[in-house]
Amino acid sequence: MQIKLIKNEAPNSASVPYIAEVNMGNDVTHLWRDYRVPVYFNKHKKNNYSAEIAGFQIASETEERVPALMEYLIENLTNVARLPNYAFVARRAQRVYPVYSIENEVMVVTPAGPIFRHVELAKVRQYLTEYLHKTRILGKDGKSDKLHVRGVDPNTLGLRRPVFYLKKRDSADGDPFWAPVFENGAQDGIYAYAANSRRDVAKGVDDVSAVWDLRRIVAEVLVTDKRLTDTNDLRADRIMPNYWKKIAAQLAETGKVLVGGDVLRMPVYTVDGQHVAVERRPNEDRNGLYVGSSLEDLQGRVAKDMVRRGEISTLGALAVEDATVNDLAIVQNAIA
Repeated sequence: MQIKLIKNEAPNSASVPYIAEVNMGNDVTHLWRDYRVPVYFNKHKKNNYSAEIAGFQIASETEERVPALMEYLIENLTNVARLPNYAFVARRAQRVYPVYSIENEVMVVTPAGPIFRHVELAKVRQYLTEYLHKTRILGKDGKSDKLHVRGVDPNTLGLRRPVFYLKKRDSADGDPFWAPVFENGAQDGIYAYAANSRRDVAKGVDDVSAVWDLRRIVAEVLVTDKRLTDTNDLRADRIMPNYWKKIAAQLAETGKVLVGGDVLRMPVYTVDGQHVAVERRPNEDRNGLYVGSSLEDLQGRVAKDMVRRGEISTLGALAVEDATVNDLAIVQNAIA
């Protein structure tokens, strides 16, 4: 491993005075073996210089010590000749757990504890969560803390938030499924791990069809794997604002809204030959989509999930009504 500090010539050089060029040589089996890790400077801290690698921090009073500290951290993070692809972050417990992709599995390691492996990231998080709650590392009274998944940038080794999630939560149809979706290293495509493999869709930066293509690819794989009975059981959820704006521009109004009780209202649109219902998330700037082959099919899917979540009491409690101006604002405001 070779680490060299290079002066940053970019406009942000005051806060990021150096870029650490990390050459892993044959130490890891990754496609990327050279990394460019930002080194930050904060004059208000004793240890002015800092860097983050896969969610773990190093800090030093001088820039000269940064490469040695970085090398020590990377050596400890390297597992089975790999650096982490993901990290699970427990905010309240202030813990980070690196996750590695090994052939068709993902693996999470715990300090002086068990190792959990599975073909799906969702299952690994479930196993780790149960263990951490059982050992009282997470949660004061019951499950009051949870693990947030982050991707590790293949260029800077910093953490990335998912741009959206693919989810299936119908408990009547086998195990639930979820997979975070990340932008690739070049940020010209997206990917998710599902059913033994990484599923990639490479598109232009502004080509939102990548969202629909990846959802279809993963859904078809899960149907083949008997994890789904229908591709429309898989939906896109918690879509980040930049992706939501692109998606919203493609949606065509139907003038209809799904209504359940006094609060539940989901405007219905069409896109790519499908009907979609938009679920608002009032407490965060992210939205979700349900997919159906027709308005009636969509209504049944949403109703079943809302009953499962306790939002409505019966399937018949979800009605179709004419949409109001307020119903359509969530999409119109995104496009404006």
